[in-house]
Amino acid sequence: MITHCDICGKKLKTIKKLHFKYIIGMADNYTQHVKICPDCKLIVTGNPFSEEKLNNRYKKQSKYEFDDINSIPSDDYKQRCARQRNFIEENNVQFSSILEIGASSGYNLSLYSDKKTLGIEPSRNNCENAKKNYNVDMFCGVFKEYYSKHIGIETKENYDMVFLSHTLEHIVSPCSFIKECVQVISPRYFFIEVPTFDFKFNNQAYGMYCDEHVNCFTLESLENMMSVCGYRLLNAGLDLCSSRVAAGCPAVFTLWEQTSSTQIHQYVNSVPFIVKTYNQKSKAELNRIRKIIKNIKGDKIAVWGTGNHLSLLLATTPLLKKNIVKFYDSDTKKQAFQIAGIPIQAFNPQDIENRTIDTILLASYVAQNQMLRILEPYKDKCRIVTLYDC
Repeated sequence: MITHCDICGKKLKTIKKLHFKYIIGMADNYTQHVKICPDCKLIVTGNPFSEEKLNNRYKKQSKYEFDDINSIPSDDYKQRCARQRNFIEENNVQFSSILEIGASSGYNLSLYSDKKTLGIEPSRNNCENAKKNYNVDMFCGVFKEYYSKHIGIETKENYDMVFLSHTLEHIVSPCSFIKECVQVISPRYFFIEVPTFDFKFNNQAYGMYCDEHVNCFTLESLENMMSVCGYRLLNAGLDLCSSRVAAGCPAVFTLWEQTSSTQIHQYVNSVPFIVKTYNQKSKAELNRIRKIIKNIKGDKIAVWGTGNHLSLLLATTPLLKKNIVKFYDSDTKKQAFQIAGIPIQAFNPQDIENRTIDTILLASYVAQNQMLRILEPYKDKCRIVTLYDC
């Protein structure tokens, strides 16, 4: 249990408790304690899964942008990487080397082929394919493993910039993590992009409280942390995102420079007020969804989508009281698991044709529209229940 702020050491205040059931590969029952530091405004999961469990998930269970040698980067991912590079170039920072932590496929680092590069990445497939596809070198493992190999070594290689894109929200003790980066890498600059509470759409109920995200940042809490670590904010921008990613959008992208004296900006919006407003809207949204689920009349129900959102629904709505006979998910890694004793499988149209199911509940905000396109040929043969507007 995390009881004190990793930035300032003050005692954290619990602001929300959320219940989940059947988080795949992690826990059958879990109550998330969302906490905030009254001084630094850092929002954290006070009882995250152990680092060992989280690291195992990142190595074996998480779905990355691509971890197959034949995969092609999505247009959204390419655009994000290009936007991030343009932001760095527009700020005229001078650097000749870059280390990316959470480097995924290596595609992003391939855009910096004129620099010395290294990626740190827990997925072995991604590490192997980064070399084959982009000739990008990777350290296969999590940062703690890289840190343990390099701390105290005088001949270690330093990098001018550390690149963290949608990584820092996953890190237990983020301030300590940044300080460890400084110890072994000695970067002059940090590029950091994280989901932000500063501007938030009313989409998936409590979507920001993803069980993989240990931290929920605002620009204020991010600056409070980086100033303690000896870095000043050079520039920041907001990506509103065009895709449906409840926990990842909008995102703030930032550039930081090492300095001997830092000056903290004054922020107009109160972080506790932002979070309170978000929780109120999420509560109303969840109540709306409860009514939809309560009114499902199907005799043989399939649930499509087995992520964080479903785990919340299973714990907080009447869904488990319904006659669920199938769980669908397109992620092959999830198909090795069960939920409530029911194996997870890929969507099979034969289940509709042979009347194994008569109703499909789409339990994903992110993928709902994609699911609807797949189900278009079957809409007259099977009742389709959606939770969100298209």
